[in-house]
Amino acid sequence: MECLAPLAVELDVAATVAGVDAEDDRARVAVRLELPDQTVQLVWPTPQQWTPADGRWALALPVYIVQPQWTDAAPVRIEIVYQAPETDAVGTSRVVPLSAPVLYHIYPKPAPM
Repeated sequence: MECLAPLAVELDVAATVAGVDAEDDRARVAVRLELPDQTVQLVWPTPQQWTPADGRWALALPVYIVQPQWTDAAPVRIEIVYQAPETDAVGTSRVVPLSAPVLYHIYPKPAPM
């Protein structure tokens, strides 16, 4: 039996976000990742990863993805979201997109030219 180690990838996410002026609002902003296996992860930035930028806020953080080894390009859907403080009727927090999703393809080897 062959055991393959998972592959780890670091993505540097950078975004400029408007309308999250209060520190409490920025604490509710996350990077949402939909991985190739359809699982969803929310990555919460620290206060140090936010910097003021022309009346808005710039966000820069590394995001780490660890997945089993694969052979083809694997799409990762990335978007900036806001988790609203209110919950729905069943107690689930509402997540509001703040950006259009970006589809990023991760290649397990160099892309063909």
